[in-house]
Amino acid sequence: MEAVETTLLGKRPPAGIVHVVANGFASVRGHEASEVLQKTAKLKTVQDWQKYQRKREIEELEQVCGWIRQAQQKRRRPAWLILTVTKYDLFPEATADLRDHYFPGGRGDVVKLLDDLTRRVGSDNFRWQATTACGVLADQSVAKADVKSRLTPQQRDALIEELGKPIEGFCHYESE
Repeated sequence: MEAVETTLLGKRPPAGIVHVVANGFASVRGHEASEVLQKTAKLKTVQDWQKYQRKREIEELEQVCGWIRQAQQKRRRPAWLILTVTKYDLFPEATADLRDHYFPGGRGDVVKLLDDLTRRVGSDNFRWQATTACGVLADQSVAKADVKSRLTPQQRDALIEELGKPIEGFCHYESE
């Protein structure tokens, strides 16, 4: 997070940001760390884990939005953000929930946060989109349950290709 802050508040902030969230399935490094988190936060089910991690995603995004706002006041950059929901291979059936929680037009806390940022800095100065992605097809053990990867390599590759489209669109818009 320190590197993100330094980059956004530096002399030349980036034109845009790809901010990655994991729909509450963020990996915790090491089996022991995962167990400690489960015990201290009292995470007994996959749903508990997801709810806890989604809350952390929002806390991190709140920080990033604050830095974007400061950077916008100084330099009018970054001009865009693509919210990328990764680990889509673990929950491809949850598209409606994802759209509501993370995508423009949804009603989730993430959408409210990004829409509020857009209102504060102005929609002429800042835009955002959301997309799904999956870099690595991998099962994940969460709250003593195994969540299975359910995409093929071809489906994963198609998602990565789709991620390039809004980046290209924003970069094209920026160069005009």
